[in-house]
Amino acid sequence: MFWYVKYWINSDRCGKCRRYMKYIAAAPPRLHCSTCDETYDLPVKTNIKLYKELKCPLDDFELLVCSTGDSNASETKRIYVYSAIIRKVRKALQAVGNLRKSQK
Repeated sequence: MFWYVKYWINSDRCGKCRRYMKYIAAAPPRLHCSTCDETYDLPVKTNIKLYKELKCPLDDFELLVCSTGDSNASETKRIYVYSAIIRKVRKALQAVGNLRKSQK
């Protein structure tokens, strides 16, 4: 599978320590804060850029605009919330997989 981020502005700040995060392009794409030692997942196969340098009032992370290359549709993502949801889904899928293995 091919993973890419076509456009990236490397100035996203961590909402916890307010330092710049490092963009990791390897699959799956993610942001890493070396100060907090936290990693945040990013949507795959999208173009990503900062959204007017606005911050989420709840978690103080900067907002990102994610759009696919084929259509003009785009949506704003809150990286802290998006990453937490992805982690919960992965954990639930692992639990279902373990349940199926134990039933066999």
